[in-house]
Amino acid sequence: MATPTPPPPPPPRPPHAARPGAPKPPDPRAARIEQLLRAEQFDQAAAIALDWAAKAPRDADAMHFASVTQHRVGENDRALHYAQRAAGLEPANAYRHLSLARCYYLTMQPEKALASMAQASRLDQNNLTILSDYAVMLSGQRRYTDALRVTDDALRRHPGAGGVLINKVSLLVSTGRCEEAFTLATQLAEALPQDLNSRSLRCLISNYLDMPAVDVFRAHQEFGHALVRTRRPIVQRTPRGGRATTRIGIVSADLRAHSVAFFLEPLLEHLDRARFEVFVYHINKLEDATTERLKRHATRWWLRNNATGEEIARAVAADGCDVLLDLGGHTQPQGVIAASMSPAPVQVTWLGYPNTTGVREVGHRIVDSVTDPSPAADALATESLVRLDPCFLCYRPPEDAPALAPLPAPGSPITFVSYNSLQKITPRVARLWARVLGGVPGSRLLLKMTNLIEADLQRDVRARLVSWGLPADRTQILLSVESRTDHLASYGRAHVALDTFPYHGTTTTCEALWMGVPVVTLAGDRHAARVSASLLTAVGAPELIARTEDTFVDTAVALAGDRERLTRYRASLRGMVQASPLCDAPAFARRFEDAVLALVAKAS
Repeated sequence: MATPTPPPPPPPRPPHAARPGAPKPPDPRAARIEQLLRAEQFDQAAAIALDWAAKAPRDADAMHFASVTQHRVGENDRALHYAQRAAGLEPANAYRHLSLARCYYLTMQPEKALASMAQASRLDQNNLTILSDYAVMLSGQRRYTDALRVTDDALRRHPGAGGVLINKVSLLVSTGRCEEAFTLATQLAEALPQDLNSRSLRCLISNYLDMPAVDVFRAHQEFGHALVRTRRPIVQRTPRGGRATTRIGIVSADLRAHSVAFFLEPLLEHLDRARFEVFVYHINKLEDATTERLKRHATRWWLRNNATGEEIARAVAADGCDVLLDLGGHTQPQGVIAASMSPAPVQVTWLGYPNTTGVREVGHRIVDSVTDPSPAADALATESLVRLDPCFLCYRPPEDAPALAPLPAPGSPITFVSYNSLQKITPRVARLWARVLGGVPGSRLLLKMTNLIEADLQRDVRARLVSWGLPADRTQILLSVESRTDHLASYGRAHVALDTFPYHGTTTTCEALWMGVPVVTLAGDRHAARVSASLLTAVGAPELIARTEDTFVDTAVALAGDRERLTRYRASLRGMVQASPLCDAPAFARRFEDAVLALVAKAS
């Protein structure tokens, strides 16, 4: 659902030539530690490195390898300690500051990480690794314009650097410049026939663009064709034997306070453990209280930050999973790549991506009859579509949601809102919203997007919105807030929410309805453009679904002028959501279980 920002890799081994002065001969312990790290014998590597550090407290290499190995055994605070000592011993070595920055980043100290990265870049202005990591860390703090500046500097110094260009594509998406991002990703795909990253990004970006659905499908097919040319052989599965339970292997990078987790948690909570075991493959180091709750529902929890597709596939096969359930699609394509190696008898994708994967080995995709009406939708998918009616999602309303606020006082300006991501606001969307504002004199539009924390980016986005027809004096961009309670409370200012297209909201639609705000949506011709239609149908408000742009405008304008109806929605929508199939987790879990077991039986 979100544009991926790759986390920094573990601290590097600094080349001796990078150290000022005459290089000293490499210590044989370094080679042995590197050998053990490659063999994933992390405890043995750590023991050698710590012994070396204890015996040579003034040796920066010893401190560095102590840091690397402590990171590998999960001791990030100790890794930081040794990285600080290494940088202190060799303050003029750019790589020491790079390693220190990465350790600060891994211990959630972003400002210190950025300060160390700035120091590293000052010491070695031409170093591609340093510039690349600096941009990634800036992006991780949503400083996208700064990250683009560093990225462009890297490309001036290293024209054509593939990894930097890939990062630039992601940064363009994060700043809402999706047309530019798609063009650049296409150029990269043409220049690098074996590169999967650029093709996966093309798939992701295509969901945001006003492209014909068949062209979006072709972009996904092209990824699948490229994967066939590059992927590893099928991995060897562990036999199921006489085990009675079905093992589901869930692959995701979003198992934290994230939209994917909000919809996954009620399923895991109600899954029948007499029938299922849950093996989770979490490929993101970021964890929080939501992660800890999810862990309680897992038979096994495997964490490997930014794991490769092959690493995931081998783990799934070794665990004897009957089903690989990918929750990322092209937001984090490692799960899709793992599925292409057929590590389980059944490969399924669900929840985290609003389109086909383009990969034939991903045999099934879970949808419903509203998001993917038959037969038209079947022609736009490489998977077999499993329709989990009445809705393919199950929503857990936020426990920290504030009480419903009364409708704004009579005489207050009619306030339309959209809290969808910047990438989803296209020129066509803005022009349609402008028509809505034009139909309601004195009305205003409030937008809130998590990416907009930089003043430069805010000015750029405002200028774009005005150029697309939205009046500057009636369009306001709200700053993002850290508290979800405050975020939800801001719906108290709203009369009507306006959905985006062709990429609908999902969590944003659910949250608006939960806060008593009706969401007007335009149903389109593909899954991404029909998710809100599915949600509104499930909660019993199909009257808010428009089929044409004119109907969208008419519906929003008429609703804004009917205070009695708005008052009814404010009072009733939360109850409608709560009582709907969307929030009936036990029933959803039974439908999900039956569908999965049917797929397993068919594959047996």
